[in-house]
Amino acid sequence: MATPSSPTLITPANDAVVVGNVLVFVFSVPSDDDSDSLVFRLELDTVDPPSSSNTNYKINESRYSSNQKTHGKWEVKNGSGNYIVMPSGGVKSDYYGRDAKVTIRLRDTVNYPALNTDWYWRISASDAMMYPPVYNKVIYGRTEYLNL
Repeated sequence: MATPSSPTLITPANDAVVVGNVLVFVFSVPSDDDSDSLVFRLELDTVDPPSSSNTNYKINESRYSSNQKTHGKWEVKNGSGNYIVMPSGGVKSDYYGRDAKVTIRLRDTVNYPALNTDWYWRISASDAMMYPPVYNKVIYGRTEYLNL
């Protein structure tokens, strides 16, 4: 089984200041040498790198895309350039290279980073064929969230 490439971050920029109660992370769907379906994980934390042992650690996964209250709204662009709901089983190879995003709203999502502090994040991809998925190839970034 091949390891997927790294997702390519589009927005927000590293060290960006995000104001408001809606966070949107946009990235490019990577490829996988054996064309497996891919699922994604967004991790947020007040430490770098994000660590599940930290009390502020938040995780959002596309394989639970049907549960926006916990994992946010995951979408991917279709062939017409419109965002559609990302399948919980992962995106197939015809979506490689297209934009995808996860939207996390304070009012909806229990995994919203609701502290006025610097947050570190990473997005990773995994072959959806494995259960549980083993996530790898991460992008690290730091974004300061100011929740108004």
